[in-house]
Amino acid sequence: MIKMCVGCGINFRNDDVKRFSTAVALMNTIDPPQLFFKLLNHILLKKLSSENQSFSSLEKERLLETFPMIKNDKLLVLLIDGCSYVFEQALYNALNPEKLFQELTESQSGISETHAQAFQEAWRVKGREYMNTAKEHTLGGPVVLENFDWRLQMQISESDLSKMKIPNVLFEFTTLDYQNKNTETMKPKEENIVVEFTKEELYGFFTKLEAIQNQLDKIS
Repeated sequence: MIKMCVGCGINFRNDDVKRFSTAVALMNTIDPPQLFFKLLNHILLKKLSSENQSFSSLEKERLLETFPMIKNDKLLVLLIDGCSYVFEQALYNALNPEKLFQELTESQSGISETHAQAFQEAWRVKGREYMNTAKEHTLGGPVVLENFDWRLQMQISESDLSKMKIPNVLFEFTTLDYQNKNTETMKPKEENIVVEFTKEELYGFFTKLEAIQNQLDKIS
């Protein structure tokens, strides 16, 4: 993981570095920044749409006419993806507009100050609505957790010298797959998944859950 920003950090994977750098270069070519703000606002409106959140061929054609510095459809998609990525990271880190601007300017993101201001203003206008919309949708896909149970189990480790009891915890997660329904009942397909944790693994798991809860609390 490479940090793109300081503090809580907008970040991206190693294999995304080149694509994002190209997207940033495209962002910085859009002048005046007010024109860039219109693009950002358009992207956020798409994300708030309850229907198709991707740009149609006609919409892309119109955007290419509005932004002649973006030479083709492939570069336009790269630009949109780069802008969307910044907004998604702002959502994940629950950044307010001022913090987003700070993250973009006090880092090695490459985004110019004037274009960072456009991100700040677009996030000020639509950021809260985007956060509220995101809370109402599951982001992980059609499979959701329905229920869970757990039990403690003791394993006996034998050696030449002694017997040692090793405590483990078994979790049974019940999930529902809304895209695969039971042909007889037409209800979502149910699956039980059993996961075993050692004491150390369980501690690490709950530490991550706590971090997730902190992020949700920031958005709420």
